[in-house]
Amino acid sequence: MEPSRDDRRPESPETEAPPPRRASRLAVAAVAVFLAVLSVAGYKTWRDLVTVEARADELRGEIVQVQGEIDALEEERDRLLADPLTLERVAREELHMVHPDDVVVMLPPEVETP
Repeated sequence: MEPSRDDRRPESPETEAPPPRRASRLAVAAVAVFLAVLSVAGYKTWRDLVTVEARADELRGEIVQVQGEIDALEEERDRLLADPLTLERVAREELHMVHPDDVVVMLPPEVETP
């Protein structure tokens, strides 16, 4: 047999649930805080991505430039290997090399006069 409505004890204030309005306000506030934190983290991640993409573009440009320098040096190397006279000229002019039977004359350094 079920107790009648009047026989039931009133609930104590400690066991009562918060009013529905207060609970819904807390839920809305919690969701708002969560979305704010999520948007700040998302913005930082997006900013980091933009920075990394800009650096990657910069590095791609450097790669193209260095590859051009490598190609030019390889062409010069091929020319030097194919032409012994050009190789000798570069060795004498840039590396200051001489043949064993060449006579080398050392001149004193030029002195500037005021």
